[in-house]
Amino acid sequence: MFDLTPFRKDKSYRGLIPDGLWENFFETGFPATMDYTLKGMRVDIREEEDRYLLEADLPGFNKDDIGIQLKDNIITITAQHNEDFEEKGDSYLRRERRSGRLIRNFMVDNVKQDSVSAKYENGVLKVLLPKENKRPIREKRIDIQ
Repeated sequence: MFDLTPFRKDKSYRGLIPDGLWENFFETGFPATMDYTLKGMRVDIREEEDRYLLEADLPGFNKDDIGIQLKDNIITITAQHNEDFEEKGDSYLRRERRSGRLIRNFMVDNVKQDSVSAKYENGVLKVLLPKENKRPIREKRIDIQ
């Protein structure tokens, strides 16, 4: 018979999954060892009277690591971070590398595309999207003859 519960309470499936992965899967969707890069960028979007304000949290990135593109009413924010760390001692050498890329897409409408601006400060990217004052579409009833 079909069971609506995907995992039973006996937890027999736990032996099939490596330690640590299961606990972090439902929280982040990926193993926690992959760090912040897979948790995604946190974004707030507010509507104001004359514009939309998009704020994305991107701590640890440089301004040059961030790209913004607006095409076909879709704004795409990308951030790529590459880090290389090397530590040398008397009898050891340690070298680590970390790389990550974040991408978010948002559909925007009623925006003056030529007036969009952005500012990155203290780990927060602010994108100002001025509204385009389009005339509202009027509804008209059409009589059938």
